[in-house]
Amino acid sequence: MRFGLSQKIMLSNLLVLLLLAVATVLMLVGAGRQQKQMAAANQAADLAAVQALDLTSTVRLLNLNLVQIQQWLTDISATRALDGLDDGFAEAEKARDSARANLKKAADLAGSMGQTRLVDQIGKVGQTLDPFYDLGLKMAQAYIKDGTAAGNKLLGELDSKTEALTAALDTVVTEVDTLADTSVNNMHGELDSAVAVADDLGDNFAIGQGFAV
Repeated sequence: MRFGLSQKIMLSNLLVLLLLAVATVLMLVGAGRQQKQMAAANQAADLAAVQALDLTSTVRLLNLNLVQIQQWLTDISATRALDGLDDGFAEAEKARDSARANLKKAADLAGSMGQTRLVDQIGKVGQTLDPFYDLGLKMAQAYIKDGTAAGNKLLGELDSKTEALTAALDTVVTEVDTLADTSVNNMHGELDSAVAVADDLGDNFAIGQGFAV
């Protein structure tokens, strides 16, 4: 069967339209993949940039709170609250309250990220906080009321409480740092995947245009 010139032109145009349609479909499929990859990248970015970093910051503040408790109680033990230097107890209590608040925030953040083991580890820090604070308070009061010898009797016991608290906190810090690094790496991986999909999309569209031409 022979085709006339007009029929050949029509078939040629239909072929061009078909190739353009294929290119469009490829572009739309690629766009859908890109959207999914970008959504995953955004989710990973949120985890890395917001939750993980917020958790890291909270744990650092918690560490500062514990140092402040020890520092304020040590200072008032040394000055024995003389010459108006009697604000150590109030400041230590504020630091203790801040530590409790940061413990709760850290546990809530870890829980929202599905880090159940980290939640348990943070709980262990909480279990050692009050015994550490109470003994430090008792030691400072002993120094003030009964003198150096009485305070010194409690100093060794406080050191043990401090070591237990420090060990529990170190475990949390290590876990949080690892989590933050992993989250950042996941974010980079998802972003790289999204870029690769975008490149494929561009290549597919270029191929479709080439066929059409």
